[in-house]
Amino acid sequence: MVPGPDEVTGEARRPRREREALSRARVAIVNRIEAGLTVLGAGEYNPLRRDGRERLEQVRTALGQPLPPHARAQIERLLDRLNLIQRPRARLLRWADRDALQQRRHATRAGDRQGRQQAAAREAR
Repeated sequence: MVPGPDEVTGEARRPRREREALSRARVAIVNRIEAGLTVLGAGEYNPLRRDGRERLEQVRTALGQPLPPHARAQIERLLDRLNLIQRPRARLLRWADRDALQQRRHATRAGDRQGRQQAAAREAR
Protein backbone atom coordinates (compact mmCIF):
# COMPACT_ATOMS: atom_id res chain seq x y z
CA MET A 1 0.00 0.00 0.00
CA VAL A 2 1.32 3.43 -0.95
CA PRO A 3 1.33 6.03 1.82
CA GLY A 4 -0.63 9.22 1.22
CA PRO A 5 1.09 12.57 0.87
CA ASP A 6 2.10 14.32 4.03
CA GLU A 7 0.30 17.47 5.13
CA VAL A 8 2.77 19.91 3.55
CA THR A 9 2.71 18.16 0.17
CA GLY A 10 -1.08 17.95 0.23
CA GLU A 11 -1.38 21.66 0.97
CA ALA A 12 1.06 22.49 -1.82
CA ARG A 13 -1.12 20.62 -4.32
CA ARG A 14 -4.38 22.19 -3.21
CA PRO A 15 -4.17 25.40 -5.32
CA ARG A 16 -3.39 23.39 -8.44
CA ARG A 17 -6.33 21.08 -7.85
CA GLU A 18 -8.63 24.02 -7.23
CA ARG A 19 -7.40 25.78 -10.39
CA GLU A 20 -8.01 22.63 -12.42
CA ALA A 21 -11.53 22.27 -11.02
CA LEU A 22 -12.30 25.90 -11.85
CA SER A 23 -10.92 25.43 -15.36
CA ARG A 24 -13.13 22.37 -15.90
CA ALA A 25 -16.17 24.31 -14.68
CA ARG A 26 -15.29 27.22 -16.99
CA VAL A 27 -15.06 24.91 -20.01
CA ALA A 28 -18.38 23.29 -19.11
CA ILE A 29 -20.16 26.66 -18.89
CA VAL A 30 -18.67 27.91 -22.16
CA ASN A 31 -19.74 24.65 -23.85
CA ARG A 32 -23.30 25.05 -22.53
CA ILE A 33 -23.48 28.61 -23.87
CA GLU A 34 -22.15 27.58 -27.27
CA ALA A 35 -24.49 24.57 -27.43
CA GLY A 36 -27.51 26.75 -26.68
CA LEU A 37 -26.54 29.21 -29.38
CA THR A 38 -25.84 26.42 -31.87
CA VAL A 39 -29.35 25.02 -31.36
CA LEU A 40 -30.71 28.46 -32.26
CA GLY A 41 -28.42 28.75 -35.26
CA ALA A 42 -26.50 31.66 -33.77
CA GLY A 43 -22.77 31.48 -34.16
CA GLU A 44 -19.64 33.60 -33.86
CA TYR A 45 -20.10 34.45 -30.20
CA ASN A 46 -17.25 34.16 -27.72
CA PRO A 47 -18.50 34.26 -24.10
CA LEU A 48 -14.94 34.78 -22.79
CA ARG A 49 -14.60 38.24 -24.33
CA ARG A 50 -14.74 41.20 -21.97
CA ASP A 51 -17.61 42.71 -23.94
CA GLY A 52 -19.53 39.40 -24.01
CA ARG A 53 -22.73 40.81 -22.54
CA GLU A 54 -22.82 43.72 -24.96
CA ARG A 55 -22.16 41.41 -27.90
CA LEU A 56 -24.96 39.10 -26.75
CA GLU A 57 -27.42 41.85 -27.69
CA GLN A 58 -26.13 41.72 -31.28
CA VAL A 59 -26.41 37.92 -31.64
CA ARG A 60 -29.11 36.82 -34.04
CA THR A 61 -30.67 33.44 -34.75
CA ALA A 62 -30.33 31.71 -38.12
CA LEU A 63 -33.53 33.49 -39.19
CA GLY A 64 -32.06 36.91 -38.34
CA GLN A 65 -34.24 37.43 -35.27
CA PRO A 66 -32.97 38.40 -31.81
CA LEU A 67 -32.50 35.61 -29.28
CA PRO A 68 -35.69 34.40 -27.63
CA PRO A 69 -36.14 35.93 -24.14
CA HIS A 70 -35.83 32.62 -22.27
CA ALA A 71 -32.70 31.58 -24.16
CA ARG A 72 -31.15 34.99 -23.61
CA ALA A 73 -31.95 34.85 -19.87
CA GLN A 74 -30.39 31.40 -19.63
CA ILE A 75 -27.21 32.58 -21.38
CA GLU A 76 -27.04 35.63 -19.10
CA ARG A 77 -27.28 33.36 -16.04
CA LEU A 78 -24.48 31.21 -17.45
CA LEU A 79 -22.41 34.36 -18.03
CA ASP A 80 -22.98 35.28 -14.36
CA ARG A 81 -21.66 31.86 -13.32
CA LEU A 82 -18.72 32.24 -15.67
CA ASN A 83 -17.80 35.57 -14.05
CA LEU A 84 -17.99 33.97 -10.60
CA ILE A 85 -15.56 31.27 -11.70
CA GLN A 86 -13.11 33.50 -13.52
CA ARG A 87 -12.30 35.76 -10.56
CA PRO A 88 -10.88 33.09 -8.22
CA ARG A 89 -9.31 31.29 -11.18
CA ALA A 90 -7.41 34.44 -12.14
CA ARG A 91 -6.25 34.85 -8.54
CA LEU A 92 -5.02 31.26 -8.46
CA LEU A 93 -3.17 31.77 -11.74
CA ARG A 94 -1.42 34.84 -10.31
CA TRP A 95 -0.41 32.85 -7.22
CA ALA A 96 0.90 30.02 -9.41
CA ASP A 97 2.92 32.50 -11.48
CA ARG A 98 4.35 34.05 -8.32
CA ASP A 99 5.28 30.65 -6.89
CA ALA A 100 6.92 29.58 -10.16
CA LEU A 101 8.96 32.79 -10.21
CA GLN A 102 10.10 32.22 -6.63
CA GLN A 103 11.10 28.65 -7.46
CA ARG A 104 13.10 29.81 -10.49
CA ARG A 105 14.86 32.43 -8.38
CA HIS A 106 15.65 29.85 -5.71
CA ALA A 107 16.95 27.40 -8.31
CA THR A 108 19.08 30.12 -9.90
CA ARG A 109 20.57 31.09 -6.55
CA ALA A 110 21.24 27.44 -5.71
CA GLY A 111 22.82 26.93 -9.14
CA ASP A 112 25.00 30.03 -8.67
CA ARG A 113 26.12 28.76 -5.27
CA GLN A 114 26.94 25.36 -6.69
CA GLY A 115 28.84 26.95 -9.60
CA ARG A 116 30.90 29.07 -7.19
CA GLN A 117 31.68 26.01 -5.08
CA GLN A 118 32.81 24.06 -8.14
CA ALA A 119 34.97 26.97 -9.30
CA ALA A 120 36.56 27.24 -5.86
CA ALA A 121 37.25 23.48 -5.86
CA ARG A 122 38.95 23.74 -9.27
CA GLU A 123 41.10 26.63 -8.09
CA ALA A 124 42.11 24.69 -4.97
CA ARG A 125 43.54 21.87 -7.14
